[in-house]
Amino acid sequence: MKKYILVFSLFSFFFLTVAGYSYSTSTPKSDKKVLSSIAIQNLIKGVNSNNLGLKVSAAYILGEYGCDEAVIPLMRMFRNDESEDARIMAAISLYKLNDGRGVQALQKAYLFETSARVKKICKSLCFACLKDTEVASLR
Repeated sequence: MKKYILVFSLFSFFFLTVAGYSYSTSTPKSDKKVLSSIAIQNLIKGVNSNNLGLKVSAAYILGEYGCDEAVIPLMRMFRNDESEDARIMAAISLYKLNDGRGVQALQKAYLFETSARVKKICKSLCFACLKDTEVASLR
């Protein structure tokens, strides 16, 4: 009886180890993050909403996934929102999108912004844009 329990235990251990290893080493089909157009439109609606949490999280996702369609709504959020947190997230997303219009908005905010916190973030992002440009020119 002990022999059967030992064999069963070893077989179970081996099976679970192989199954777990094959699951953890599976590679995604593509490294590029892609959102459907419906998801992008819903996220843009989230950026335009009155719910601060929804607005900030939607701006984060749009920047993270590189949705170029969101540049104008993010710029509107960056310029007009009352919350500093929302404006900072919009600035970070505009930086991640690396669109000329968004970078220019960050540069103007760095020069003319009244909020010290937003101005500091814009300054950091502008310098990061300059570093990215220098690195890209060296390639």
